[in-house]
Amino acid sequence: MEILQKLELPLIGGAFLAAASSSLLYDYGRVLGCSGAIHSLLSGTYQSNKLALVLGLTFGGSGIRIGLPFLEKSLSRSFFDTSVLLHANHWQVLSILGLSGLLVGAGSKIGSGCTSGHMLCGMARGSKRSWAATMVFFPVAILTHRIIKPFLYALLPQSHSINHVAFESKLAPLAIFLLGSPYLLYHLLKLTASSKRFEFLRTALLGATFASGLALSGMTRPSVVLGFFDFFLPFWDPSLLGVALAGLGTNILVYLAVVKPKVIKWNRLKEEISKADDLTIEGLRQSFLVHAPNSCVQSEWQLPELSNTTIDRKLILGSALFGMGWGLAGICPGPGLVSLGAYPLSLGIWSWIAGFLVAGKLASVESRLRM
Repeated sequence: MEILQKLELPLIGGAFLAAASSSLLYDYGRVLGCSGAIHSLLSGTYQSNKLALVLGLTFGGSGIRIGLPFLEKSLSRSFFDTSVLLHANHWQVLSILGLSGLLVGAGSKIGSGCTSGHMLCGMARGSKRSWAATMVFFPVAILTHRIIKPFLYALLPQSHSINHVAFESKLAPLAIFLLGSPYLLYHLLKLTASSKRFEFLRTALLGATFASGLALSGMTRPSVVLGFFDFFLPFWDPSLLGVALAGLGTNILVYLAVVKPKVIKWNRLKEEISKADDLTIEGLRQSFLVHAPNSCVQSEWQLPELSNTTIDRKLILGSALFGMGWGLAGICPGPGLVSLGAYPLSLGIWSWIAGFLVAGKLASVESRLRM
């Protein structure tokens, strides 16, 4: 019962994460990858949908911060570790956060993904690369945390300081409703306007929904993430199980039941169109569009496994670096953007963001030089 009590909000948060990522996949044929969105902006190849996702995550954090007193009181839970965001002024703490950002930035660029793209979305689709990446970065993160914890105990928030209380406030449903309002707006636009006209706004709303899911699941708190890495210890925090059960679990069901059949049919028709003569090609094209993503904006399934299934040294190395950075400070790209939106003047989160951006840019330049 105690674990179920601790998982109440994380399960709701995981459902929000699944709603956002599955909707982006079904409606637009795209993977919700937080690190990929940031890296694409750094590379100079402007893609409006990537920018929309980054802005949605960031301003989603800003919206949570505006309503923070009400939300935290109604749900009896803290959404951010203010000791890191507001009081991280010591050079040692800033150095740790900067190093974490460097490792996560380099690792997610080299390994082509992070917790959202690989673990939450890729594993749900059965992507071999995503399974391999997650099987590397997750144990590496746990090992990194367990090794360095004795040395950083006094510098970073600890899991045993977290107080999980069942939310009994009558205002709790209203708080959940407010956090889920971006997703309701997304579907309102879907029902009342063409997908092409509001693609940018709808993608941003999914980013904001994802931000709410990260906050509810505890992933915007490094102490919760690091606490999850404390397996078999008395103060282990099970919150991230909510992401696995409600987030990954729901994504698996949606993909198998709804998306995968369309992708298989779409792929087969794509091959038939390439071989068809002029008399039959028009009919095939109509059927092809029926099995494309639900939105008329995008007629392609932009799934990495359709073009790359190779598990190489680059993927393993990048995933290991990502795991080291994640295990060092408990911050990954999505929660980093949400925290930046909530606390834009935080020296601590800017140290992490700076490290991420520098490493991502260097990895991008190095990759281009090799080509």
